[in-house]
Amino acid sequence: MDRKAYRLLPLAPALALFIIFFIIPSVDSIVSSMHTNDGTFVGLDQYVTVFSSPEFGTVFSNTLMVAICSTTIAMILSIVFSLALRGTFIGKRMSLFVFQLNSAFPHMSVAIMMVFLLATWGYISTICYNIGVIENFFDFPKLVKGDSWIGTIISFSWKFAPFIGLSIISVLQSTSAEHEAQAATLGVGPLKRFVHITLPTIMPALVSTSLICFAYAFGSYEVPSMLSNNSTMATYAYNRFNDPVYADISNQSYVYCNIILLVSAIASILYLIVSIPKKKRVVN
Repeated sequence: MDRKAYRLLPLAPALALFIIFFIIPSVDSIVSSMHTNDGTFVGLDQYVTVFSSPEFGTVFSNTLMVAICSTTIAMILSIVFSLALRGTFIGKRMSLFVFQLNSAFPHMSVAIMMVFLLATWGYISTICYNIGVIENFFDFPKLVKGDSWIGTIISFSWKFAPFIGLSIISVLQSTSAEHEAQAATLGVGPLKRFVHITLPTIMPALVSTSLICFAYAFGSYEVPSMLSNNSTMATYAYNRFNDPVYADISNQSYVYCNIILLVSAIASILYLIVSIPKKKRVVN
């Protein structure tokens, strides 16, 4: 066995898991999407049917909107908190702990928190009722389990912000602030320093982690199903597959799953392009 084979040997367990839990199910999903429920091969006919249906445009736009809004808000919050936590101050360790504490919670737990916080009978509505902002609980806007995506977006943003922020903080703390200090002595304002010095420094970490968050939000099932009555790609595919009304065409759900797979694959490729330094890509 040559050197290259020995170098690849530690990757074998991860590669085996990747093939078993990703490649094989993905291939099975693609094959199933080209067959009807009775096993008849129809090729891309089911894709044409799905793309031409009015439901697809609504579901796809919902999913894209939730993923983009959640990731964008999380990016903004992560930058703000990272810059605030960058320096040295009393209580920094506790502040960092509180900021990253949310990263340990599963997405389902955060979604449940959103229900208790934002429901018409939740904590916020109760406070508003007690201080006289609303006359009864039905006056509180239906932010969860309704037609609004606000609860879902807040849940994703709250969960993503520490994940993105921790990467940004590590970059900021590992790089010298000398260039920013020199720019400040030359009279460069805070906004220009951020745009021309800080932002380019954190951009690789910001983009790579945001792509991961976007891919997760695009393919998530549990959070949208808990916090909204509208459908995303994942919730629509799952519910349609299990609905007896669509038993004869349930294989069309694989089309939705494959679209999620395609978007996730594109996000993964972009992540690799951003995360791997240009010099290393050239060498490899």
